[in-house]
Amino acid sequence: MVAVTNIINFMDDLDGLACGIVNIAALTMGIIAYFMGQPATLTVSLMLVGATLAFLRYNFNPARVFLGDGGAYFLGFVLAAVSAEGAFKSATLVGLLVPILILGLPIFDTLYNIARR
Repeated sequence: MVAVTNIINFMDDLDGLACGIVNIAALTMGIIAYFMGQPATLTVSLMLVGATLAFLRYNFNPARVFLGDGGAYFLGFVLAAVSAEGAFKSATLVGLLVPILILGLPIFDTLYNIARR
């Protein structure tokens, strides 16, 4: 939970990057939740997609509104909660791999930034 929250906060450097990543990840988790028959996870995922789409209108270059730490932490926490709650409980291996595959780019970017610094 803490790692995903901080990963999204690290991605908040460029206009629209954090919201775009959260939007794509939440949409993917929502699609998977739909096919797995998890309506609560689907609902939260779609609410997150709607919120980030509405915010992206004002966050593209040139950005008029910024997420800041509070917004990035909120999006990261909700995304981590959706991936943990939905945890795609059919099998342990699938439950671990799906969120890691969906969040692979932000995880790789964070590891690259840590190694670079």
